[in-house]
Amino acid sequence: MLALCSACRSPTPAPSIVGPNASTRETDQRVDRALEWAEAELRHTSAFETLIGARSFDDGARWEPIDDQLDLGIGLQVPFLGDRTVTLERPTDWLSWDLGLAYAFDRSERTSATVESQIVDLSVGLLAQPPDPRIRLKPFVGAGWNTGFARAEVDVGGGRERERDVVGGPYARAGLRFFWEPRRFFGAEVRWRAGDDENPVDLIGARIESTSLSVVFGTTF
Repeated sequence: MLALCSACRSPTPAPSIVGPNASTRETDQRVDRALEWAEAELRHTSAFETLIGARSFDDGARWEPIDDQLDLGIGLQVPFLGDRTVTLERPTDWLSWDLGLAYAFDRSERTSATVESQIVDLSVGLLAQPPDPRIRLKPFVGAGWNTGFARAEVDVGGGRERERDVVGGPYARAGLRFFWEPRRFFGAEVRWRAGDDENPVDLIGARIESTSLSVVFGTTF
């Protein structure tokens, strides 16, 4: 009787099923998330990006008052050796073809004159970025060839002059991308475009060598 009452007063607690199940669910979620990141990085190795920033001309004194221009662009990166599964053992998996299209423009109206400039850039090069899916903040560097199609217009006292030029030269870019989702990223970059000393925009008397600072938004696919 005493033993029975003692057992009644001190029952053995039932094993909890909430804790282990909750812990298992959290572990499964973390594993699923890690697999999602790895799959996105290893199988979706192309990227599309949009860029919004400002372009400043190195020969700014001659470009004034349109020496700082709005700079818009899009870019496409595709695997250097074709779309395939990435492995960290192959250094070429760091490389992608880097294709870009950019548009910069500005207009200034003053009492004596109106000055307007538009530049369309086409670029082809290579971009290097670490393929490791465990890295969310990824630095990148790129370089290649840029062709700029420049148009300048000056209106002074009703007389209007226009000029169009095509200028080619190397470009280089570097920046950071942060992947907040497996296939989505944002970041920032600096890009330098060379000018041509022998082929300036004669109407302004300046080269189109420039430096751009941009924010980047993109997705992989």
